[in-house]
Amino acid sequence: MGETWTSDPDGGLLIKAGGPRALERFGEGAVVLQFASWSLQSRHNEMVQAGASHDYPEYLPHVTISYEAPDGFDIETVKPYAGELRFGPEVFEPLDLDWKAKITEA
Repeated sequence: MGETWTSDPDGGLLIKAGGPRALERFGEGAVVLQFASWSLQSRHNEMVQAGASHDYPEYLPHVTISYEAPDGFDIETVKPYAGELRFGPEVFEPLDLDWKAKITEA
């Protein structure tokens, strides 16, 4: 799918501390940390232009915190994490359509 998403020697990606951050609910109960990333947005666009599929009308860079927030969880009482985010190298493998059944909440 072209060149790697970063020029870091380890293949990782660093999102610097600060910038816009928000805790949001996605879909049916997922809680995510949404953040701005030109690098991730650009990479997503490159993948789609190369033929990748996606399930949502727009790409919103985020980290999923939980797929099943506890009953009574009030997202408004949690301050979004503002520190740096470090991602490892990209991994390419066949699509697992049963991925959700394999998730274990910690």
